[in-house]
Amino acid sequence: ISPLNLEINNFSTQVNKHSKLDVVLGLTSGGVLEWQGDLSINPLMSTGVVKLDHLDFHQLWGLFPSEKIKIDILEGSESIRADYQLFESAGSMQLLVSNANIDIFNVKLSELEDNKPLIFLPDLKVSGIDINLQKKTVEIDSITSRNAHFNAWLKTDGVINYQTLFTENSSSEKTAIQKSSTDGV
Repeated sequence: ISPLNLEINNFSTQVNKHSKLDVVLGLTSGGVLEWQGDLSINPLMSTGVVKLDHLDFHQLWGLFPSEKIKIDILEGSESIRADYQLFESAGSMQLLVSNANIDIFNVKLSELEDNKPLIFLPDLKVSGIDINLQKKTVEIDSITSRNAHFNAWLKTDGVINYQTLFTENSSSEKTAIQKSSTDGV
């Protein structure tokens, strides 16, 4: 994480005293996380804005195991912005997210070890997201996309190419695994 910028003004642990918080984290993937807001320790509460911009989806995807999902993210980036409120209510923590927007740019998905895009999303926007964890609700004003491309085909066995991307090992592989594990017993 570089550069790391942290600024806290008027920090206090006294009851109902607020601090101004400004955090900027530069991530190795090229992304930048910004957090600006007010913070109170006693009682614990915070309000503000969180932004996350320009993560490299290809680098991020490399952190996840690919045993179950046989896709690769060739490229892609995002911009996320959300207002939030975090506070104690009725003995538990409450998180409200409002006016959140997610913009996703130039996402290309392919099969593992294949550089031909199966899915290309040049522009996907999710706008006006409101989340209330206590009520367990999510509201979204709009979802829009432009100029998306999906490459799909029917394989010789009658299966659409996307179906095999989200399956576990084939039954013959499972049988071989099960047989080898019972042979040692």
